[in-house]
Amino acid sequence: LGSSAPNPVISTLRYFREEYDAHIREHRCPAGVCKALIRYANERFEVAQEALRRGDFATYGIEIAEVERTLAQLEILVGGSPTPAP
Repeated sequence: LGSSAPNPVISTLRYFREEYDAHIREHRCPAGVCKALIRYANERFEVAQEALRRGDFATYGIEIAEVERTLAQLEILVGGSPTPAP
């Protein structure tokens, strides 16, 4: 990737600047996808926990990887790792 690595981020900033601003400054999601991603991550986490209780480590690994992927998407949408609420 080299010097072209930041291009996707630069491109999304160029075309979706208002979305970034809304997430970072106003703590809201104009597209309405963040709540759905959080719900999806929670569902996958519950499936992972159930698999762990059953000793199904293959399913657990798959589901936790999906949780991580979804949280990474959220991190991109909100512009960094959010600080947990007190």
